[in-house]
Amino acid sequence: MARTDRYIREEENVLRKENRETNYTIRLHFAKENKDDEIIEEIQKLLTETYIRSVTDKGGSHDGSDR
Repeated sequence: MARTDRYIREEENVLRKENRETNYTIRLHFAKENKDDEIIEEIQKLLTETYIRSVTDKGGSHDGSDR
């Protein structure tokens, strides 16, 4: 695993990303029946939910602008 700035396929249905600066490793596990487009859709949902939660926790608006 040479690249640490992108998700790589660790196993057939496991994506992994490492961040050496923070010492965090992220693993995303998907059901075996998921197709690549379904995995991409799920990742997009996770990113959207994380962004909305981040903005809400900071007290900002959902469109990314400051109040």
